[in-house]
Amino acid sequence: MTGFGRNVGVSLSQDLTGEFFDTFLIPSIVHQDPHYHRMPAASLKRRIAHALYQVVWTQGDDGNGMVNYANLVGFGIDDEIGNLYVPGQQTNLRSSASRYAIGLALAPVDNFITEFVPDLARRIHVRIVLVQHIINQVATTESSGP
Repeated sequence: MTGFGRNVGVSLSQDLTGEFFDTFLIPSIVHQDPHYHRMPAASLKRRIAHALYQVVWTQGDDGNGMVNYANLVGFGIDDEIGNLYVPGQQTNLRSSASRYAIGLALAPVDNFITEFVPDLARRIHVRIVLVQHIINQVATTESSGP
């Protein structure tokens, strides 16, 4: 349990560091909007391209496009701070550069989820399936009761 607790603590610390720098501090300083903005009316090709390039190019507070400093600078800050407290993490330049590149490469995954999951959920009626599952659980619990 000690190792599990340590890993949970490290993960929570990394998440909080990322949220602070990538969602609050850097966007506030450079006046950029840290949110991903969906394009549900655009073509599939345009939506995929938007999800990919948003990692490096985003929207400023004024609505104009700008470099996504929150991702480009924030990933590096998050990793270097993680080097201070993550046990067993390699802290040399090569390892840090590798983690930075992996972070940038995986960043579009969040954008794809934000862009396409609402459409997928609407098509398969997730709300209806979830409600039906809850109803089935309640019915099973009540029928096996005292």
